[in-house]
Amino acid sequence: MSIRVKVPGKLILLGEYAVLVGADALVASVDRFVIADISTAKNDVTQISSNLTSSPLKFTIDKNGKTVPDQGQSEQLISTMDFALAIINKICKHILESGFSIQPFDLKIDTSQFYIKANKDKLGLGSSAALTVALIVSIANLNGAGKKLFTNEYDLFRFACDTHFSAQGNRGSGIDIAASVFGGINVYNIKSSDYEERPQQISPVSVLQDLFILPVWSGVSVSTRKLLSQVEDFRSRHKEEYEETMYRLSTLSSSGCVTYAEKKRTDFLDIVQDYYEVLKNFSTKSKIPIISDIHEKIANIVYKTGGIYKPSGAGMGDIGIAFCDSIKTLKNVKKELAQNKFEMISLGISTKGVVVDT
Repeated sequence: MSIRVKVPGKLILLGEYAVLVGADALVASVDRFVIADISTAKNDVTQISSNLTSSPLKFTIDKNGKTVPDQGQSEQLISTMDFALAIINKICKHILESGFSIQPFDLKIDTSQFYIKANKDKLGLGSSAALTVALIVSIANLNGAGKKLFTNEYDLFRFACDTHFSAQGNRGSGIDIAASVFGGINVYNIKSSDYEERPQQISPVSVLQDLFILPVWSGVSVSTRKLLSQVEDFRSRHKEEYEETMYRLSTLSSSGCVTYAEKKRTDFLDIVQDYYEVLKNFSTKSKIPIISDIHEKIANIVYKTGGIYKPSGAGMGDIGIAFCDSIKTLKNVKKELAQNKFEMISLGISTKGVVVDT
């Protein structure tokens, strides 16, 4: 038996940071996919391989669902697979506790679409979230447990969200998991600052047809976890200033989601510009490079040619988005960015979330 699972990535259109404190945020699922191919193992040897490794990691799964690497596996290989193994531990434990058995499997993971240069620089499109969903769905379905463990998309989302949150060191909002599971464009809200009580809300919205979105690669791959850690540190030292910034971002993000859903393009663009300015001001005062020199340079180019710009995600590097209100503006922005040697990324909306082919 063999199964292929395809899981899309994400592009945050509005609401990074604000989503963590309960604001509505706008996220798009994009047509870059983690692909997981899983099959019943030959010779009863369970193994996982990746485009990031030169050889597969072989392991057994004990009675509690924990992965135990075979003797002789290199520490470097185990370390590279550390995140994937954490996810596999969670889903295997859940499968066994639910009364199913786990057969040895051969799992091949391809995350190459989330990199810009031969597996070197990640684009910042939510590869870890998409990988989490791909691992959960592929292993559950191979062992006949998928439809019984996850009777609907929301069941899968909650389990994947909790699993990813734990593997990421108890950080994150779950917005990237929502993009990977549900597809399309969604307004996302965690509803609470206490993760354990989050009754996440995911509300689909249709594409705003006369708004043109151009993803721009900053040229730098960054660690979201590192940036979030810096923001948390600032919060502990400057609580009042942090809360004032988050209030402003939250108000803008929630209003922006409404204007997008109501197809008020001009109002939405005005809010995106204001959002960028608040982030820039916070970045300057906190000395956290959310709006780095490179993002500021791109923003200045985009503004000069009639567009609106903001980073997508934690900032400092990864991808930013140029928003344009016409084809003419879009062409002008592309021309100026190309002349300044910035690389634009071709991304479309993935109308579907996770897809399973047998």
